[in-house]
Amino acid sequence: QERDNIKLCRYDKEKGAWSGQGAVGGVKFLKHKASGKVRLVMRTDTGKLLANHGVQGTLLEVSSSSFRWTAVGDVAEKGAAQDVQMMIKFGKTNLDG
Repeated sequence: QERDNIKLCRYDKEKGAWSGQGAVGGVKFLKHKASGKVRLVMRTDTGKLLANHGVQGTLLEVSSSSFRWTAVGDVAEKGAAQDVQMMIKFGKTNLDG
């Protein structure tokens, strides 16, 4: 059995490179009916929340298997909230062992 394998990545300004967040799970983009604002929610197969943040601007297609956006007010790191570049990569995972 195969399923989509979606990995969350964040852009590290200091290193100038993308780093995987060690997170694989399912992603939903939710659009508020009244305001039109979009947020991303990502959970593991067991339901653990991996990401829940607003999407600023446009979702950009980097390739046929990855998308990039700016996360509004991400507080994953210690310190003040800041906008960060995020990306999800799609692939296939074999679940048959």
